[in-house]
Amino acid sequence: LAKLCYYKDGKLHSPDNKTPAYQAWNDKGVLINQKYHKNGELDGVYQTWNKKGVLIEQCHYKDGKLHSPNKKTPAYQAWNDKGVLIEQRHYKNGELHSPNKKTPAYQRWNNDGVLVYQGYYKDGKLHSPKEES
Repeated sequence: LAKLCYYKDGKLHSPDNKTPAYQAWNDKGVLINQKYHKNGELDGVYQTWNKKGVLIEQCHYKDGKLHSPNKKTPAYQAWNDKGVLIEQRHYKNGELHSPNKKTPAYQRWNNDGVLVYQGYYKDGKLHSPKEES
């Protein structure tokens, strides 16, 4: 395992918005993890790949909390080893939050890509999509 880390004042810190604060490669040289930090807190994209280099997890953070960067992009997504999306979640300041009445905050699929669960949340609490957002 090889790692590359950037620090500022003893804390993980990305030198700019294009350079991760932390990267790790497996013994075959395949990138398996990278994350952005600001003053020691996760801030930006956190990505994990399997040993073959297939993206299996991607998270978006703001000030150390899961946070969707916009209404269309989930803060958390996970894929199986074949690259099939199996889970996605929208967050606002670290809490599950549906971005609008039509988009669930939490969705889960089986390994064949069939939707098995979806939930609408507001400020971390389950709610009906018919309620005011």
